[in-house]
Amino acid sequence: MSTIRTCLQNAVKKLAEANVVTGGAENAALDASLLLCHTLGIGRTELYLRDDDALDTVDVATYDALIERRCLGEPVAYITGTKEFWGLNFDVEKGVLIPRPDTETLIATVMAHVSEKQASLSFVDVGVGSGTIILSLLHEFPNFKGEGVDISDTALKITQKNAEKFGVAERLTLHKGEFLAPIENTVDLIVSNPPYIEKDVISTLSVDVKGFEPMEALDGGADGLDCYRVIIPQACDKLNQGGLLIMEIGYDQAATVTALFDTEKWQGMNVIKDLAGHSRVVLAQKK
Repeated sequence: MSTIRTCLQNAVKKLAEANVVTGGAENAALDASLLLCHTLGIGRTELYLRDDDALDTVDVATYDALIERRCLGEPVAYITGTKEFWGLNFDVEKGVLIPRPDTETLIATVMAHVSEKQASLSFVDVGVGSGTIILSLLHEFPNFKGEGVDISDTALKITQKNAEKFGVAERLTLHKGEFLAPIENTVDLIVSNPPYIEKDVISTLSVDVKGFEPMEALDGGADGLDCYRVIIPQACDKLNQGGLLIMEIGYDQAATVTALFDTEKWQGMNVIKDLAGHSRVVLAQKK
């Protein structure tokens, strides 16, 4: 007889042997529990309260199949079709970047610089992915109106789906295109989490990243700065005077990204650290 406890123990052992989960046994146990919660349709608290419960053969077979997918490197978020970000449960699928906790630093930065929750601001998100940034901001600020741009049909589809799920679709406009080219009007705020990984570094990433996530959302060119070189001058043209540009950066890119700003056009530049103490967000204000 298989119980919740024995299934979890067996799954953690398989994941450890497959060596696909970074962070050791603790993260393997987390992945195993998330996949079993998904299989049973219950939360993690209930999972542990019921750890002696027997599982039927159908649930065991379903769970084993999900663990096998994870052992081959497929990310948990793609297997379950969901990922939590900023307190919201986003739908995700292959073809969109999986949300990272580090990106929540960008949301926190916007909130720190827009103190009035009822503010009526227009903004653009360059490269919406699954909609994590633009939809989190629309959810936090009820009078914001956002435009999102992406080259991926999958990303635009998933973002629209999530917008309807969170009840913010009426304040969202999506465009297919590159960078800020589709934006015709000027706005108060531009945000982006662009691809910033150096091309030569991608081969060193874990298999669940380099083998499954969309390369166009990872590859920032030879030095990781290709997208910033496009976004920064375009943003200067699309921002209202005093408008903010807020972008995520790699942990070691603060100096190289800030050097791309023309100080005759930008002011108030700041680098914000994430919870781990790494440089994560660059902010600048248009003069």
